[in-house]
Amino acid sequence: MEGETTKRLATLVGCNYVGTRYELRGCINDVDAVRDTLVARFGFAPADVAVLTDGRGAEVLPTGANIRRALADMVARAAPGDVLFFHYSGGLIDQEKEQIGPSVGSDPSAGSTAPARTARFLPYGAILDHLSAVSGMPSSHHVADHLVALFGADASAKLHVHGGSGNGSTPSTTPAPAPTPPRPDEGILLSGCQTNETSADVPAYEASGGKACGAFSSAVQSVLAAHPAPLSNRELVAKARAVLEEQGFEQHPCLYCTDANAEARFLSQDKKEETAVGAASPAMSAALL
Repeated sequence: MEGETTKRLATLVGCNYVGTRYELRGCINDVDAVRDTLVARFGFAPADVAVLTDGRGAEVLPTGANIRRALADMVARAAPGDVLFFHYSGGLIDQEKEQIGPSVGSDPSAGSTAPARTARFLPYGAILDHLSAVSGMPSSHHVADHLVALFGADASAKLHVHGGSGNGSTPSTTPAPAPTPPRPDEGILLSGCQTNETSADVPAYEASGGKACGAFSSAVQSVLAAHPAPLSNRELVAKARAVLEEQGFEQHPCLYCTDANAEARFLSQDKKEETAVGAASPAMSAALL
């Protein structure tokens, strides 16, 4: 609104997994490029851009706890109308403690060069163990009991009707309160590929700029450099797709948001000044490698 200052806050994460056999090359470079673009083109203040990388000498490492803390701090500082931006460049590595479920990756001793893939499942017992640890109900073998204990009136009505009374044995007949109406969905997600695809990490000798990079992140940077005028979220993703197709990459960037936000200007770039940001509608955008 006129007379009010719109904050633009960002959290950028780059994980190269240095020293592992699945080390990536371009993720930290992606973060550096995104930070420069946010400041120079979209009006983000350098102090409002939090950076977490696993590079040498990094001040804050991108652990799960640190990422959640950075996001919580960003959200806590925000007010209605502010722009929040989260960028993640990285991937999964073949270590049990770093993933969900056991590894089903290739055996390096067999000489296979196929990328490792991780199973996207958890045993039921593992889920119950985790819920028991946070709900304090070690005796219950029903997920509903734990969720009702954790969320109370905010839990799904189905859980109140079919869940236990707290000891995992007696069904609850207490009517559930009316659910809280959902808040408007203002989230905007830009993903580097479809769920059954892999986002490419491009080594320096193959990158057009001579620096290792993520293929999608590099495509976005190329599109923004070629189009100084504001682009809609839909236009940015479509043009990035075209760049990747022209370069021969077999990945298809995706846009997840409402129809209205698909046509909204990427990061609310001002229409009048091509290198400044004007009044922003509530939005959160995330770019993934």
